Amino acid sequence: MILIIRENKLIPLAKEVKKVVDDKAKYTDLNQRDDIKAELKVDLIILLAEKRNQMRPSC
Repeated sequence: MILIIRENKLIPLAKEVKKVVDDKAKYTDLNQRDDIKAELKVDLIILLAEKRNQMRPSC
């Protein structure tokens, strides 16, 4: 199944992703700290999972 998402739904998602990344990017040693990288990864996975469920068409 190919899912086509309209651009107007992706722009708010991109803004939320940017907020998450910006929050973690405030740490100057982000590249060296595995705990911060792991937290960023988890936050992005949760955000994308939530948005995926919201964007699914209801049957």
